[in-house]
Amino acid sequence: MKQRIASRLLRALAALLALVLLLSLAACGKPEAEETDAASGSRTVTGTASGAASDHTPGSSGAAPGTSEPGQTDPAVSGDPGGNPADPDPGTPGITEPDGTAPGTSAEPQTTDAAETVHMLQSVDAEALESALLQVLEGVPEDEEWQLVVIDPLDGTKVSIALHCEADEWMTANYMAPVFLMAAAFQKVEDGDFTENQILNDVKTMIVRSDKAAAGRLVDRIGGDNPLRGRERVRTFVKGLGLELGFNPSESRPDNNRSFVQARYAAEILRMLVNRELVSQEASDKMLEVLLTPRKVRNEIVFNLDEEIRYGFVNDVEDGVCVCTMGVVCLPGRSFVISIVCNRPSQMIACKQRLIDLVSAAVPYFPS
Repeated sequence: MKQRIASRLLRALAALLALVLLLSLAACGKPEAEETDAASGSRTVTGTASGAASDHTPGSSGAAPGTSEPGQTDPAVSGDPGGNPADPDPGTPGITEPDGTAPGTSAEPQTTDAAETVHMLQSVDAEALESALLQVLEGVPEDEEWQLVVIDPLDGTKVSIALHCEADEWMTANYMAPVFLMAAAFQKVEDGDFTENQILNDVKTMIVRSDKAAAGRLVDRIGGDNPLRGRERVRTFVKGLGLELGFNPSESRPDNNRSFVQARYAAEILRMLVNRELVSQEASDKMLEVLLTPRKVRNEIVFNLDEEIRYGFVNDVEDGVCVCTMGVVCLPGRSFVISIVCNRPSQMIACKQRLIDLVSAAVPYFPS
């Protein structure tokens, strides 16, 4: 009898110990599951672009093909023209963060869906930006013609203003043509017509020093020592991008020594450059590096921007004819492109200051 009671007690004790062991194992597994759940959903960020209007268009950069649509990953951030994540080229200034990561991203592993990363940075308030730019243009003399286009390469949001002229009107802007010429020269290198070493020095001199002789040598080389054929080949290349460049676009302005642009085309080619879509990703990186090189030009327009902001512009100032600029502004974490053309400036000093103020007015509307 005593043996049966002892046996039952031993079995009960064994069952109790087994139950305690199971409960202990279950308790040990819970924190790990909770930690995994917390890590899996903490970085998902979504959003939408600002509202649309006739002169500020979210998600559209103009007439040219290849425009980024909302929801498409910014190639300037991803390092790939198709929007696929890749390591950005560390040799391209203004594109990466100090820690080497792409703008708007973290060095920590991300779980955000690729289609949503474009909205991790705050969208531009196009209406507010347009209002700020128009405020700078208040009081412009009626005989001055202004075209102004600002584009956010991140999602294609665009603000376009035309004052005392049409947005598609040809404007005199002699020294905005070199950006188009630089791209045409790199395309010739890409095609194998000549080497990069044959053009790079003239490209740098043309952009950094506003050297017209260097620009002429590039046109001659592209045309096979024929400047007229060189100009036509440059225009054909630009048309292939869906853009236009005029050396002599109408009988009303027959001076063959001048070039003509529209601000919308100037801004669009810069958008393609920042998004690394111009010629090729590698060529875009090299051209952007040249454009962001500090300029060495006497009486250069000086933009009043903070020291941490990198920028690159080409400018053209001719008394009574034009005051214009086109360029890229690289803010910490993001960038924007802007083109401004003023024809028939009546007060040169005031006109140059207004151009500087327009660039400064756009900066606060591109938050990092």
